[in-house]
Amino acid sequence: MFFVLSLGFYAGKRQRVDNVHVESLNSLLMRFALPCSLFLTTANASLGSLHQQLPLFVLLVLSMLLLFGLSYALERLLWRQKPPLAAMQACTVALPNYAAVGLPLLATVMSPAESLAVAVAIIAGSVVISPLTLFLLQGKPASAAASDHLPLLRTLLNILRNPVVLAPLLGSLLAVLQWPLPDYLRAAFSMMGLAVGGVALFVTGLLVSAQPFRLDWHIVLGALLKNILHPALVYGLALWLALPRELTQALVLLAAIPSGFFGILFGVSLRLPYALSGATLLCSTVLGIPTLVMTIALLPAL
Repeated sequence: MFFVLSLGFYAGKRQRVDNVHVESLNSLLMRFALPCSLFLTTANASLGSLHQQLPLFVLLVLSMLLLFGLSYALERLLWRQKPPLAAMQACTVALPNYAAVGLPLLATVMSPAESLAVAVAIIAGSVVISPLTLFLLQGKPASAAASDHLPLLRTLLNILRNPVVLAPLLGSLLAVLQWPLPDYLRAAFSMMGLAVGGVALFVTGLLVSAQPFRLDWHIVLGALLKNILHPALVYGLALWLALPRELTQALVLLAAIPSGFFGILFGVSLRLPYALSGATLLCSTVLGIPTLVMTIALLPAL
């Protein structure tokens, strides 16, 4: 994870790859590779296994919404950020890098069978946090006429058309209907989905390399909220709900993953400045080296 992120950072800093005009790479990731991966992962899940993961889904959604709300409120009230920038930062803080880090991390630390937990985590972020962020980023559509009385409906439809939101919803629908994918379709989607982990980390490093490095309490607070408060919050909720030990361990490990790139990529799509979110992502990723090690070391005691 850190190697590929550093590779993207190096490529951008040395101008081996353009780190300013990244729309094409962003489109490859957000419109093709990641939706293919999300669709395949959810469509391959059985109805029974999805039902067993329901507590994980509910708790992750609850914890991410609490963290998103706290971060958004701090950005608006304490740092006086405008709503779109506050939403981008809140998404960076609340949504871990499930897509690139979750699967190899849980498969290595726990077992390969935990891949469905990662898929459920990705679904939770894709169908709850991503639409919420897009809604706050877009606000009233620019194309809406002054006499248009349905700006909210138009915005919601635009969000639902986003491939990152639509793909896991369609995959979950196939799983619920128990319609298995033919082998040739599974292979086709898998070919694109395999690119997600490497491309996501590389593009993240590329985006961060375009930003001047800075460190202040604003950035540090965002990283601390993500890397320390999030897993602690999840652990407290799991104890309160008396969840099984293995499920609690998976939840805490998922919550301990550093910040993800969705907030930045959504901002790039709308041509918003992402210096704050980029610095927070970089700080959270570097801080993730010791915090992930500590979380893994503490898992047997949970």
